[in-house]
Amino acid sequence: MKKTIIRFDKYRFEVEYEGTTIVSANFYAEKPGDNLSTVDYGNDRIAQELQEKIVNYLSTGFIEFSGFSLDLSFASKFEKKVYLALRNIKPGQTITYGELAYLAGYPRAARGVGRAMAKNRIQLFIP
Repeated sequence: MKKTIIRFDKYRFEVEYEGTTIVSANFYAEKPGDNLSTVDYGNDRIAQELQEKIVNYLSTGFIEFSGFSLDLSFASKFEKKVYLALRNIKPGQTITYGELAYLAGYPRAARGVGRAMAKNRIQLFIP
């Protein structure tokens, strides 16, 4: 498994991936005095492509991560349905947990959707 770190403005994004499968993605606000090392994978095409796509997303708000799959092995069957339903929501559109529960096929599971969102390890790719 590999990791790439993308710095953008005052934030640091860490994405772990294996081949073209994204395993986890986290972002942090950098604080003055943070001891941050630079990760350089040289000619790693996947890391470069991920970095370009993330910087483009942060600059434009346009999400385009085609060519990459998501590792949802951490998620239950219910959580997978929630995450996949959420990926169908257009950028900038907002919905409630209740609406998302309905779209995932569980119309009375708004609280479960909230728990699934709290457990999400790939927030940048499944907001």
